[in-house]
Amino acid sequence: MWIHAFVCLLPIFAGPLPSLQDSTPRYIFGKAEAVDVDLLKVDGFVVNLRGVKAVTYKRKPEELDPIFHLQMMLDRQPVRCENLEKPNDFGKQRFLGTCYLVGKRTEVNLNRWVVANGFAKSFGTDEYREDEELAQKLEVGMWKNRSGLRLIRRGHRFPQFDKPDRGRSIGGGC
Repeated sequence: MWIHAFVCLLPIFAGPLPSLQDSTPRYIFGKAEAVDVDLLKVDGFVVNLRGVKAVTYKRKPEELDPIFHLQMMLDRQPVRCENLEKPNDFGKQRFLGTCYLVGKRTEVNLNRWVVANGFAKSFGTDEYREDEELAQKLEVGMWKNRSGLRLIRRGHRFPQFDKPDRGRSIGGGC
């Protein structure tokens, strides 16, 4: 009789059970692949790096692609992504988080690394703003030997970085 009463009242106290399909993992660990400078594929999950925005910029022919540099790091050690969020506009296997390259003795914050090396810009928070300013000061990555830097994102130019053409005639002439 007590068991019957317990079983009948259990749903009232327990409430609805969370769906296992909708749950966000606490962390993701495994081999990673660079899809973009701010986007990794880790153990079948896609993780956008929090606070980082990939920016396409004109590189000199001798410069290697930033994704190549990131992939070289990822090929050496596994990656752990944590503080995962699942924004509404992302798919089922896509998250926003902070990722670390896990070594035997050290961990490298990949979000900070891509900004500090001038491969991406700080975005949305001030967490990596100092790293971006240091990259500009040291002229690394997108900031290397560039006067009048022209950033390009999805084929659009940012006019605030363009220098006006002074003293140039448009019609050719003498």
